[in-house]
Amino acid sequence: MNILYDLYISCTEEECGKKYWAEHLIGTFKTKDKATTTMKKVMSEGKPFSKPDCEPRIQEVELVGEILNVDSVYRFFGYNKDGDIICSSYYAEKATAIQDFIRAKKNNYGRDWSLNTYKLG
Repeated sequence: MNILYDLYISCTEEECGKKYWAEHLIGTFKTKDKATTTMKKVMSEGKPFSKPDCEPRIQEVELVGEILNVDSVYRFFGYNKDGDIICSSYYAEKATAIQDFIRAKKNNYGRDWSLNTYKLG
């Protein structure tokens, strides 16, 4: 099983005078070391992610397909029949991602679906 690493940084945001907790995807990486190095760099460079309340998180995500010679990966989001958010694994091949995306949409409901491309690094 191939694994990729998503780097998230969460912190409080303010919009229209209201504060809320927001989680930002900083990037997707082939190695945990690269994600960790990027995290340290981003959090030390100053605003917005150097605030005291910012919390980093690195999450392992399965990659469907082979990681070799892959610069971009694909992932889809939508809703299942219970209204919960579906977040797929990453896909190395766009054609496979599209097939699974279509199948997921057909077997679930909701009109707010997206198939996204992520550049690694």
